Amino acid sequence: IVIDFGAYNKYFSTLFALGIFFKKIVYLHSLMIEEYNKVVNNKFVHKWNLKIIFSLYNLFDSIVSVSESSNEQNKKDLKLFGVNTDKMTYINNIIDHEKILISKNQYKEINEGKRIKSSIDGKMRVPYSEHINDFGIQTVSSMEMPDPSKINFICVGRLSPEKNHITLLRAFKIVHDNNIDARLYIVGTGPLLSNIITEIHGLGLEKVVQLVGQLSNPAPLIELSDCLISSSNYEGQGLVLIEAMVLKKHVLGTNVVGNKSVLKKYPHSLVENSVSGLVHGMERFISGDLQINDFEAEKY
Repeated sequence: IVIDFGAYNKYFSTLFALGIFFKKIVYLHSLMIEEYNKVVNNKFVHKWNLKIIFSLYNLFDSIVSVSESSNEQNKKDLKLFGVNTDKMTYINNIIDHEKILISKNQYKEINEGKRIKSSIDGKMRVPYSEHINDFGIQTVSSMEMPDPSKINFICVGRLSPEKNHITLLRAFKIVHDNNIDARLYIVGTGPLLSNIITEIHGLGLEKVVQLVGQLSNPAPLIELSDCLISSSNYEGQGLVLIEAMVLKKHVLGTNVVGNKSVLKKYPHSLVENSVSGLVHGMERFISGDLQINDFEAEKY
């Protein structure tokens, strides 16, 4: 049995598709036609690879999406490429909820969670991870923690077009103008970093929006924030929404494929995929009109 779990590398997809195996499975982690058409810096990112990989799908026994809604959309889209939709199904991404609950306290394990002062900029930060190399040199990573007296929103995801950070920033600008205590933490890195920095400065949000960068474990920062937002244009499955619900946090997600599968039992957490929709969702949270979802991690 072989599983092409990545499914973005034409070499390995071809190797698996043409190989002689008892069973062959390929995973679709997103809306594949959107990935096919994705443009970053005026260049198609995946089009050449996916054009070849799409032609191989029928050689697999099962074509697996990671949520019900993404499977339905992938069926519609890939049918136009001659893909046999009878082979298409879905398996929801699984989570290790116990690991998430333990990892939320990771920052407390170093220096007892106490802040340290940076000799570079003088800011106080909390260490959250450490690494010792083969020569015994220790590297400690630290970050500024959310101020509990503020209204702390957080967004976790790759800085790429589908995550829709520009729309989120424009919505947050409106929210902050009406609520000066609002703050936004953006976790992740990616090809649109410079565009996002430009937008932050253009909107005058550099003092209230923090670009955290990539975190191997974002759970502590999610735990210390108030509300997680997924502003995506599309998702395979909004896994970060599930992780936030494990931590019993308020969540907001745009009403798009992927997010809809995760939040179908919690329609109050879905917002229109627009500036006004995100503004409305954040203002509902601030006013106390957004309830925490009764997500049952073990049952999931």
